[in-house]
Amino acid sequence: MEDGFHLGKRLDPEQLRLPSEEMVLGSPFYVSPRDLLTHVIVLGMTGSGKTVLGKIIIEEAALQGIPSIMIDPKGDLASMKLVFPSLRSEDFISWVEARRGENKEQTALRLSRLYQNKLTGFDIPKERLEEFDQKTKVVVLTPRSTTGIPLAISSLPSPPPNVKALMEVEPETVLDLIDTIVRALIMRLFPREPPEKHRTEEKLLDEIIRYAWENDIPLEGIDGLATLVGLVENPPMKKIGVMDVDSYILPRDRHELAISINNLLVGVEKLWHVGIPLDIDFLLEVYSRDGKTPIIIFNLSEISSLEDKIFIVSRIAYAVYEWMRRKGGSGEPRLCFYVDEIGGGGGKTAFFPIHPYNPPSKPPLMLLIKQARAFGVGCVFTTQNPGDIDYKGLGNCGTWIIGKLSTSRDREKVLQGLGDIELLGAAVDRRKLERQIASLETGEFVCKTKRGDVEFFKERWLMSYHKTMTSKEIREITDEEDRRSATSTILLMPTKRAFLKLNHPASLEETRRHFREGIDIHVRKAECNYMPLLSFKIKTGFRKRHPFLSKEVKADLEYGPMLVPLFKDRVDLDYVDEVLGLEKIVRDDLLEAVEDTAINIVSRRLPIQTVFDEISTGLREKIKREMADSLDDQIRTEKEKKIGAEKLDFKPKLDELDFEIQTIRDQMTDSKGELSRLKEELSNLQREKARRKRWDEPVVMITKSIASRQRRINRSKARISKLQRKIDSFNSQKKRILDSHDRKIELLEEQFNSVKKEIFEEIEPKLIFEDTIVIFVPICNADVDVKDHETSKIIHLEWNGYNGVRVTSFSCHECGTDIDRFSPLNLCLVCLEFLCEEHAQICAECGKITCREHSWLCDCGRVHCVSEEQMKCKECKSLLCSKCRHACKICGASLCSNHVYVCAMCSKNVCREHSWVCGSCGRTLCSKEKSYVCSVDQHLLCEDCMLVCDDCGENVCEKHSVKCDSCEKTLCKKESHVTTCAICGSLMCNSCLITCEGCGKPLCARHCVKCPNCGKSVCESCLKIEKKFLGLIKKQKCVVCR
Repeated sequence: MEDGFHLGKRLDPEQLRLPSEEMVLGSPFYVSPRDLLTHVIVLGMTGSGKTVLGKIIIEEAALQGIPSIMIDPKGDLASMKLVFPSLRSEDFISWVEARRGENKEQTALRLSRLYQNKLTGFDIPKERLEEFDQKTKVVVLTPRSTTGIPLAISSLPSPPPNVKALMEVEPETVLDLIDTIVRALIMRLFPREPPEKHRTEEKLLDEIIRYAWENDIPLEGIDGLATLVGLVENPPMKKIGVMDVDSYILPRDRHELAISINNLLVGVEKLWHVGIPLDIDFLLEVYSRDGKTPIIIFNLSEISSLEDKIFIVSRIAYAVYEWMRRKGGSGEPRLCFYVDEIGGGGGKTAFFPIHPYNPPSKPPLMLLIKQARAFGVGCVFTTQNPGDIDYKGLGNCGTWIIGKLSTSRDREKVLQGLGDIELLGAAVDRRKLERQIASLETGEFVCKTKRGDVEFFKERWLMSYHKTMTSKEIREITDEEDRRSATSTILLMPTKRAFLKLNHPASLEETRRHFREGIDIHVRKAECNYMPLLSFKIKTGFRKRHPFLSKEVKADLEYGPMLVPLFKDRVDLDYVDEVLGLEKIVRDDLLEAVEDTAINIVSRRLPIQTVFDEISTGLREKIKREMADSLDDQIRTEKEKKIGAEKLDFKPKLDELDFEIQTIRDQMTDSKGELSRLKEELSNLQREKARRKRWDEPVVMITKSIASRQRRINRSKARISKLQRKIDSFNSQKKRILDSHDRKIELLEEQFNSVKKEIFEEIEPKLIFEDTIVIFVPICNADVDVKDHETSKIIHLEWNGYNGVRVTSFSCHECGTDIDRFSPLNLCLVCLEFLCEEHAQICAECGKITCREHSWLCDCGRVHCVSEEQMKCKECKSLLCSKCRHACKICGASLCSNHVYVCAMCSKNVCREHSWVCGSCGRTLCSKEKSYVCSVDQHLLCEDCMLVCDDCGENVCEKHSVKCDSCEKTLCKKESHVTTCAICGSLMCNSCLITCEGCGKPLCARHCVKCPNCGKSVCESCLKIEKKFLGLIKKQKCVVCR
């Protein structure tokens, strides 16, 4: 089976040998390439040779034209770049470290001879090394680092191909992928917190990503994260499960989550987005253009965080899954996916841990293990932690290669795992196999295939030099050509949404996305052209050393990246291919003429220099002003420094003069105090002299004292005058010094202004254009026919086919402002004019979009289009719709809510004309209800409020009626019907009225008495008692009979 993978030579595990003896090897050991599709797992302790065996499998796959994707957590795989076909010691010397007792030359010579002997012993000729060197392209990609070729790993990947169809067929696959992506993102957002703490945020992100995938909202890269921040702040869905979004997760918590996502775009986190994209199709295409088989190594040795490593492994595994789904099924191996040390850091930090651990890397790896075989992708995994991997999950791995295991526990674990997945047949003696595995040495393995074969073999010698690479060494082996080739080509790559065809579902869907839902459109014509754009940075600077200045002044400015169109008209794709020769640019110029810059490559075909000339002319004055501002700051700093030095020179002199002046002023203060004291003493002596004269006392001695005081006063005045002259002299000196200082400052100002003017006149910026790349952006355009009844309109629409942003600008018919290019277009479906979000009126009944002219606002505040029936209120003439209109049940007139009346009796709606109000209870009644009139003030009464006077029989209301306190008759409040008792004030009808025959007062029955003498009805005050002697009653008489 010489067309298989040559892994080494067979050996007999039962042969006897001394510890110092080498195993006697048998025939070459080959593995079929199809066994690669059943997946391979290599188990062995540290130093057992499992990583070397994994590299051997990759070497053999590359020689048969099978490309490889390799994940290197420790830096052991990057050395596959070190292939020395001639096996000279000079080739090894740069990469070896001298062993003890040897110098580097001796170590390199020893390694050279060792490689020659070992390769010969395994029947690998030098021609095989030359073939491997010529047919393979080893590339080292370094996420979040520029050590190798920088790799940009977006926090969120693109959805799998045909995600909507896949959601219907395999919803569990899509949902598992979204769950994996979200958990990886949560680990990055909150690395030091348990995931269970952020379960609510996780479910919110689940719903948002699913919504974005279903609605073609891109979430990849920096722009995708910015979109995600907005979706988190304002979720597009109203409910999560059965709960409102705001109830499920508070806006405050969503804002904190958005800040955490935004932090992924700040500071060192930006490095995650620097480099070529994680696109397997693109990587394989770029590094296979020269006919070589690519071996792409993702080096994670500089990633210190295990959580970040798990995130990267999950993203790469997902990218491989997306690639194979897009490629379709295959029965032949077409890609090898290799993960070195799938056990990771052990335990829950493993890439594929045992249950119950489920890191984000496990689900995509599980998808590959289960499905990759049908798509032609073979997986190879190695681990030194047999107890930390999920054997049941690895049940689809058909080929198990087991190396040296140091402990019986590991051996039992491996054999138990093989038994659990039924890979060990009944004929296999497990105890014997365990004993044979225990006797294995470094580089010796036992291979168990899906077919049940058990083979022992010694791995062959590597064709590449095996060593752990440092960051410096990885930088050295990375070709600058590879960096520039990938970076230049990526922007020339056509986009995924490049082409639209007439009436194609993709074109209809893409076009319909630019219109508000509910607008019926028909695409007449749809196509895609490419607009060439020029991306570049501008650097410029100016330096000048002037003899007047102490140091050189300089201004370094940088602008960009800037993006300008190369042509005013769009360039058709055929023209781009045929005339501009993009294929030749990519294949010939970028790969062969690597000494040229990107501008030199494309300037032979595109008018780049013309664009640069126009930009230079347009920006020159602006750049000169910015340079002048920068230089002005430097010159001002120099001027302030010199002026400060001058002030320091003058300061000691001024300080000395100030000290002298202050000393003299202190002396003057003392002298003035003495002068005041002498004047006071003189005044006292003069008063004493006057007193003595009045009394004829002697004044000779006091006269002498007065003369002495006068002389001392004169001397004090002279001394004060002398000190003042000294102060004036010092002030004059100070003024001369200050004037001299001011003249020097003015001179410095003039000199600096002159120098500044001289330097500014010499400013002539020379612009240097760097990082120049041509980007061909797909510009899609479509002629869209919009119809509504008898109105029709054709709209020409253009948009960026890559990100969906509209190129065509539209203005609002109402306010004239430009409509947001990111928002769907609103059209009035009556006049077909464009409207902005503020002025787009949506009919509450039919849902049509209308303008203000063709819409009306009803009394309830809802908007209606002109096609909807409108009615007017009978009273206030306000507009009414069918929902806010009330009809009078008598005349049928339309009424608004403010002018409708409800009958209290029959509960019918009536207008003001056919309603009346009861003057007693205030209730509204319709005109069909019988009304009564109060006889007192003539107001209307309802049947419930109407009373009848028992005296006159007229209708009366409760307000104007009373009851007789004696007989309880109902009476109206007319004077002829009601009388008040003069004693107690109670009301009485005429029938119950009693008039006192003595005084004529009206009386009630309770306050009327009969005269015992005459029997007449009188009040108590009219009844008199005549008393007998000793207080005895003699006789009672009323005023009438008395």
